[in-house]
Amino acid sequence: FLFEYLDDTIKSDSDIESLSDLLLLGNIPKVENANKESWHKMDLLVHLNPKDPVAEAYRAIRTSIMFSATEEHPLKCVVITSPGPQDGKTTTLCNLGISMAQLRKKVLLVDGDLRKPRLHDIFGQDNKIGLSSFLCGQVELGKLVQKTDIENLFLVKGGPHPPNPSELLESNKMKEFMKEVKKDFDFVLFDSPPINVVTDAIILSPITDGVILVAESGKTPKRALLRIMPILKNAKARLIGIILNKVSLTAHNYYYYSHYYGKK
Repeated sequence: FLFEYLDDTIKSDSDIESLSDLLLLGNIPKVENANKESWHKMDLLVHLNPKDPVAEAYRAIRTSIMFSATEEHPLKCVVITSPGPQDGKTTTLCNLGISMAQLRKKVLLVDGDLRKPRLHDIFGQDNKIGLSSFLCGQVELGKLVQKTDIENLFLVKGGPHPPNPSELLESNKMKEFMKEVKKDFDFVLFDSPPINVVTDAIILSPITDGVILVAESGKTPKRALLRIMPILKNAKARLIGIILNKVSLTAHNYYYYSHYYGKK
């Protein structure tokens, strides 16, 4: 009972609901006994194994995001970040992007994590040029967007590591980039560093349509989420909602997921 009382982490829907002004967009079940190879496949799960219950969870979250949009507040360009490192934001971004592309929407994934870019590895590309190259004035915008092997899904890599990521993201070149990609794509999803670690996500949030937080069940403290809310409010950013990642399912719940979504 003492350990339970002292545990301040988010574990379930009710923990999110207990925090005011926070909307839960959905849960991603935890994959038990996953090895390094299977975790790599998780980044592209919706594409590689679309009938998996976890893939269906991503599609359910996709629906929640689309229903969060209104005429006054469209959700065409979104920043996906997390309170801390290793919460699963990049995996979530990739699978949400794939699920949107499966609706025949033209989707662009942008690696806005200029400090530790990872999207190029996931899609098997080099990182010689990318967003940092454009923001530094080294390449034109037309050379940035790359096709992926997945239909309707496109990629802008992070590029070489710059000495001043925050200043580049705050530049007029970044606003120019945002303006142009909004014209050409139905959805633009930005990967961003953890919001409680560096300021990059805060810089991007006012020039996008909103922010989605990915929190890890049993790891992310409630106080970390409460700390983020006033920061986003001061930045005049819209917090769309929270995705709770790596949620442990009981045997009964996993059977329900598997049976309902047809996993054999």
